[in-house]
Amino acid sequence: MNLSVTASFAAVLVWTWLIGGLGAVLAIPLTLLVKALLVDAPKNRPWTAVLAANGSLPEHPGR
Repeated sequence: MNLSVTASFAAVLVWTWLIGGLGAVLAIPLTLLVKALLVDAPKNRPWTAVLAANGSLPEHPGR
């Protein structure tokens, strides 16, 4: 799963605050889904490159 204890605890707090008791139950699966979509996604997807850019957009190899 590769999710630290601190991140797990923070995820439970955030998801519980957002959607209530169901968020507490689904906190870890939802956090892993978000992590898979935004962090672990292949770098060749343009929408993830924009989200992961720190200040400047990455260069496209074809341009």
